[in-house]
Amino acid sequence: MFEQIACDMFGILGIHRTAVQCETRFKTVSKRKRNEEKHNNTSGNSRCRVEYEQEFDAIKAIDDSLEPEVLRGVDTVRYKKASTCKASPRPSTSADVQENSEFSGDTLSLISSGGDCSFEAGTDSQDEEPKKIRADRRLRPSNSRMQHLQLFFDEMNKLHREKEKKKEDREQRKEQRHQELLKAHSEHMALLKTLAEKE
Repeated sequence: MFEQIACDMFGILGIHRTAVQCETRFKTVSKRKRNEEKHNNTSGNSRCRVEYEQEFDAIKAIDDSLEPEVLRGVDTVRYKKASTCKASPRPSTSADVQENSEFSGDTLSLISSGGDCSFEAGTDSQDEEPKKIRADRRLRPSNSRMQHLQLFFDEMNKLHREKEKKKEDREQRKEQRHQELLKAHSEHMALLKTLAEKE
């Protein structure tokens, strides 16, 4: 995972970081967050700011392992099959959820008449989908995860540009100060030379 993050940072931001550096930074940020939350939860302590709290909450919210038991449409209800001993691929996108064969082929149509609801069972041909295709689908990143990653890289790119701009400003101020010192030194030496000639 951290190798992929390092590749994405280099490809999108142009910043070269190794996988070990990415992992170390993540562990550092996670540890700081835990310490800040522990401080805030301790009675008598004044509340401090928790760094990257919103980012961590956003990552927790896009857990691909969460699967709905029931999918409800405008006029259909689709129930998930009973769990079996075999491991089943988990859907990664909303489109995959509808196509994934984990959900039963019993498509139940709601027919309302006089306040009473009845169910009509149908069939679903997605059960015959090859296992290889389902396995490939499992590896796809979800749209919400990609959106959060894109937002993360946009923020990183913005911070990187700000950092580079501040660095350029520091270099310019340093060079300007250096030129001022050289000018003052030249004037001082010229004044000393003039005084020496008068004596």
